[in-house]
Amino acid sequence: MSTHKEIYLFLLEGNERGYIIVRNIFTKQINKSFYYNLKDKEEDLFSEVVLRLYEKKEHILTIFEGKEEGLASYIRTMIKNILNDALLSMSKNPIDNIYIDSRYEDEGAVPDEERFRVEAVDVIARLEAKEVMMKFESNLREEDFKLLCYMLENKVDDKDKMEKTLFKDISKDALYKRVERLKKKLSQIVQENNFSEEAVGLCLQYIAYKKCREVLK
Repeated sequence: MSTHKEIYLFLLEGNERGYIIVRNIFTKQINKSFYYNLKDKEEDLFSEVVLRLYEKKEHILTIFEGKEEGLASYIRTMIKNILNDALLSMSKNPIDNIYIDSRYEDEGAVPDEERFRVEAVDVIARLEAKEVMMKFESNLREEDFKLLCYMLENKVDDKDKMEKTLFKDISKDALYKRVERLKKKLSQIVQENNFSEEAVGLCLQYIAYKKCREVLK
């Protein structure tokens, strides 16, 4: 039986194998070095994942009724959003711990509108995420977006490449200072507009990722 079907049956009737698959997806994510500071909260966070799944069970079952795939990706995205929120709650700056969804890094896929529509956890947060991006676009210069893309890049080799091409004329110390100034600027935009952490996370994971592809062409 497929992973998708096992998870579906877990939500439908408490299938044990589906539960184990969800736990394995969660464990794989929280064991990434990025989430190191959350390890001592692992059990509480997994309980939150299970609770969120049961709260949204009917909605999820409706979305994936009759489908043959997509549920594992949906669960993975939900888990990452929960982990991101947990990191954000530990940070004084709401920008510090948001990052590009590494699934796209692993699969080499650019998220499209259909994936964004199916996988986003909340319609309101999705709409708000677009508002966040509109504010960023109206307040940031092209050079700021290049710097934002550099901040969000997870691959060390690609980050090094960006340093040697986009920022070759400045020192690493100067680049670090620019990053810190941009973080403050982004944080100010977020706070002045009372954007939710979830919306900012969705914006940077999906919409800003697409923008980065355009900026870095």
